[in-house]
Amino acid sequence: MAKVSVGGMAVGYIDASPSECDVTRWIRPGDNDIEVTVIGTLRNTLGPHHGNAALGAARPINFQQAPNPGPPAGDGYSTVPYGLAGPFVLKRIEKAIGSVKESAVTSPTGQQTNEHGFFRLSSQLKECSIRVLTVEGCPGFVILPLNATRKPTPWVWTAPTLLPKFPDAYCAWMFAAFLDHGIAIAGIDVGESYGSPAGVRLYGSFYDYVCRECGLAPQPCLLPRSRGGLMLYNWACQNPQRVKCIAGIYPVCDLFSYPGLATASTAYGLEEAQLRLNLGNYNPIDQLQSLAKAKVPILHIHGDRDEAVPLEANSSALIRRVQELGGDARLLVVPGQGHNVSDSFFKNQDLVDFVLEHLRR
Repeated sequence: MAKVSVGGMAVGYIDASPSECDVTRWIRPGDNDIEVTVIGTLRNTLGPHHGNAALGAARPINFQQAPNPGPPAGDGYSTVPYGLAGPFVLKRIEKAIGSVKESAVTSPTGQQTNEHGFFRLSSQLKECSIRVLTVEGCPGFVILPLNATRKPTPWVWTAPTLLPKFPDAYCAWMFAAFLDHGIAIAGIDVGESYGSPAGVRLYGSFYDYVCRECGLAPQPCLLPRSRGGLMLYNWACQNPQRVKCIAGIYPVCDLFSYPGLATASTAYGLEEAQLRLNLGNYNPIDQLQSLAKAKVPILHIHGDRDEAVPLEANSSALIRRVQELGGDARLLVVPGQGHNVSDSFFKNQDLVDFVLEHLRR
C-alpha cells in the first residue's frame, strides 16, 4: 500500500490495480510537493521471523520456532519484501471541451480502458499531457509533449486505434522518441472500418478537430500498423496535401489480402459482389496516384515471414506501384520476422529517423 500526499496533506491511498490516485483537485498553479509513502507490513517488525509462516496468519507456535542456539544469521529470518515497483509518474489527463463531447476513453462497447493497453502505454510515457476526447461518438486521444516549442505542433497519426487494445505498450519506445523531439501522437477509434467511406469521413472530422482545437499541424506523419493501413491510406489518398509522410509497420494495403472482401463488405455496407465491382474506388493499392503525384515520402517496414499480412501482396506491391507512378517510396524488409511485436519493428531507429526528418521540415 502507498499513501499519496500533496502539499503535506494525505489525499489518497493506492492499494490495488491500476495503481493510480487522482490528485487533480489538490494541485495548485506553480510548484507542488507530491509525496508517495510506501506502507509496509508489520510482519518484518513483529514477526514471526522463523519457519516461513503464511502471510495473514500467525499463531503462538509460529513464535516458538527460532533456531537453537540463536540468534541466527540475518539471512535466517523470514521477511516480506516491499517497496515501490518503479518510480511513480505524474500524468495530466484532460477531457475535451467545447464542440466535442466529454468522455473517458472507452471501447465501442463502453468498456472502461483504465486497465488495458492504452493506459499501460501511457504509464510508460514521461513528460507528456494526455487528452482524451470523443468525436461524433468515437473515442480518441492526443498525447502532447510538454517540451513542444514549434507551433502548430507536429504530430504522428497512429492507426489502428482500437481502444482499449491499440495503441499498446509495444509502441512506448517510438512514442517516447517522438515526444522527446516535441512531436505529438494522436488517434481515433472508429471501429473495424477497414478503410470504409464512413470511417474515412470520421477520420476527417477527427483531423479537423485536433488541428483546430489541439493546435496540431496541418500535415501529420501517418503511422499505419497492420490493418491501420486500410484506414490511413484511404484517408491519405483523398487528402494527399494534408500528409507530411507515411511510416508503415507491416500495413495492410490490399483488401483482398486482409480481411478479405466477405468480411470487409459488412463495414462498407455493401454486398461482397458490389464491393468487388467497385474495389478500385476503395482499395488502397489501387488509389496511389494522388500520393505519388504529391511526392509524399513513404517508408514501410515489413517482415518476409508475415503470413497474416503477406509482404508481397501488401508493402512490396504498394511500394513498387508508387515508384512506378514516380512517387517517393522505400521498403525495409526484416528477414525472418512475421506479424509480431519484435523490436525490429517497434524499436526501429530507421523508422523514427524517417519520421523526425520529415516532421522537422
